[in-house]
Amino acid sequence: MKIRMPRPFRRRQRIQWIALLLIAVTVTIGWSVVSAQHKRPPLIQQPGFYPYDMGSTLLTEKERPHDSAGIIMVRYPSGVHYNPVTVSQAALAHYDHWLREKDEASRTQFLKYAVWLRSTQADNGLWYYDFPNGAMPVPWVSAMAQGHAISVFVRAYALTNDDSYLEAADRSLGTFEIAMGRGGVNDMDGNFVYYEEAMPPESPHILNGAARKGGG
Repeated sequence: MKIRMPRPFRRRQRIQWIALLLIAVTVTIGWSVVSAQHKRPPLIQQPGFYPYDMGSTLLTEKERPHDSAGIIMVRYPSGVHYNPVTVSQAALAHYDHWLREKDEASRTQFLKYAVWLRSTQADNGLWYYDFPNGAMPVPWVSAMAQGHAISVFVRAYALTNDDSYLEAADRSLGTFEIAMGRGGVNDMDGNFVYYEEAMPPESPHILNGAARKGGG
């Protein structure tokens, strides 16, 4: 799947682009934008359901290990590890459940996951996987993790009005402009760019990873 590289843009424009991305891929039930004269970025009110149904995640979440703070973890051959994709998917499942049922426990769990993602993001915007997975070098990165986290952060910002979530989303978005291996997650092919779910020598150009990245 080939995706055209977006042109570089300034920080404020990039934050606005995050909002436009979610408008394009989300069934939205209530957006509002503050006046352009406000100093802070446009305020998004309650983004809608995530475009992929994450309902089954709430069932599998109960079967997975968790740390002492209640953060979901994943069993791998090398042990039990955090996976930012899994954390983001669980967060989005709880957000959708809260949106549907107004269940405050799901809202609380969503924000707990959002805080974890924000606190574990590296200064360059990446999430590093520090355990072996296939033949990928350690640490490895994934565009799928970067895109999912953006969806979580925009929703967390809408719930809390905490600018640090948009700043974290901005850092994550910036990684799509940088080549994999140089602090980013893209792989250039002429004038086109692939956003990679896995690092070489694992399978390049995984379609569902690119699609999920586009959906956040």
